[in-house]
Amino acid sequence: MKTSINKLILATVLAPVFVTCLSYAAPLDLCSEFTHNCSIQKQAIQGPDVPQDQYVLDVTVGQITEAQFQSLHSKFHTSPSIPYDSQRAYKLVDFLPIFIQKTNGRVLVPHALPVAPELLKELKNQNKSTEKVSYVDGNCHSVSWQWVNHLQGQGSTDALLTLADGERLTLGFKVDPKELQPGDVLVVNGNGGFDQDGAVLHSAIYLGYGLVFEKGNPGKEYPYRMSFLKDVMSKYKKVDTNAAFDFYRIHANSPVLTSLITELSLATPGAQSSFGLQLQNLPASLLEQYILQENWDNSQGMSVFTLGRILKASQASPQNWYSILKK
Repeated sequence: MKTSINKLILATVLAPVFVTCLSYAAPLDLCSEFTHNCSIQKQAIQGPDVPQDQYVLDVTVGQITEAQFQSLHSKFHTSPSIPYDSQRAYKLVDFLPIFIQKTNGRVLVPHALPVAPELLKELKNQNKSTEKVSYVDGNCHSVSWQWVNHLQGQGSTDALLTLADGERLTLGFKVDPKELQPGDVLVVNGNGGFDQDGAVLHSAIYLGYGLVFEKGNPGKEYPYRMSFLKDVMSKYKKVDTNAAFDFYRIHANSPVLTSLITELSLATPGAQSSFGLQLQNLPASLLEQYILQENWDNSQGMSVFTLGRILKASQASPQNWYSILKK
């Protein structure tokens, strides 16, 4: 898909370079805190080019006390969906927001979906003709975006599968890497092969215990997953030895990040006006599923328009959306 977001997709050829040690908070060992049937299992996957991306973590905290149960929910700003059970072997994902529960350990296969005929007609009438399909894929920034929305009370009851631009992420305050807390957002800036120093290469959610939640890259090779922070940092130091790793904390006084749908979709008047569109006669429930993108086609000497899709995880077909972690 030809979009401005393409600059965020990493080049897959990584030159072997020396990786320097980075100073960040020594992770508290998960299974030192949770001692009854706690485990971190590393499940190998095929597809990604670099070793740091070639696994998914299955994180079990095990049997915990009621105080630990409440503490974990508090740590991730979630509410229990089921009562406490002293005999249950809990997964870490049980304490995370719904959008992570619905994506963790799952693979999204990029695909195309038909566009609503009434939208195609309106775009054509307003000289913005597109293909008859919209494209579905996901990336790291849409994950981080939904996390910030969750912390600021705009969380969804579903997960949104889409691409987002890291340059548009508005975050809170930078924190010292030696003082990380669960919920801090990692942003990696550097040159990812596009000759743009300072570009946003990646973002991820720090979970504590040296773990992050992320989607390594767009594409079917990269599941939504838990991984080790040290591997994320190692990977991007190989992409750019001068990469900057900044952590942000969302406070009550942090700027409010608009919801992913409000920021990107055609349901927003600002998105319509930026393309000179007037789509008020179409229902917002339809428009909020689509992102319009404009690119210059050298071969045609003109702008071309494509539609991206904001797809709810519950609407994704099993052939394009499946789990690689055992329940």
